[in-house]
Amino acid sequence: MLNVRTIANAAQKPVMVYNNPVAYRVDLKPEHMVELADCEWIAAIKESTGDIRRITDLRNTVGTRFQLFLGVDDLAYEGLALGCDGLLAGVGCAFPRETVALYELMKAGKFAEALALYQWMTPMLHLDVSNKLVQNLKLIDVLVGVGTEHMRRPRLPLIGEERAAVEAIVKKALATRPVQYQSVP
Repeated sequence: MLNVRTIANAAQKPVMVYNNPVAYRVDLKPEHMVELADCEWIAAIKESTGDIRRITDLRNTVGTRFQLFLGVDDLAYEGLALGCDGLLAGVGCAFPRETVALYELMKAGKFAEALALYQWMTPMLHLDVSNKLVQNLKLIDVLVGVGTEHMRRPRLPLIGEERAAVEAIVKKALATRPVQYQSVP
């Protein structure tokens, strides 16, 4: 916790703590966040363990001391239902209106409408939860016309079957896009 506190105090700007033990092999548990609650510069948590129970555990231990964001795209519905303040979603770059609509529907308690939208989005959201999430997200952006596949090495654009699989998911999503979003890139 000393490293997190030291960085936050040195920045003297609002800091979001990114908890992603799958990628970084360090898990900042709710009890760790209690230890950091007195650090004025820590404002938010991006929770990316993949364990949806963590949202409730965090709320039960630190209450609303920190803004709580979900960083696992294919748990967006569940995270918002459990009280996350927002999402940090990779697919949101390619489908911003749908991502915002999901958030707004959940916050308005329109769960059935939100669930239908979430179920439509889920095959794409799964692409963010992968060892090749950067490549997947960059390709999604290209396929909907909002980005490029440029990325830093050692990552390279998808090829072959991997590329075809992502293209098929996005093609299906675009073909079945909810009517209210069809005129949007």
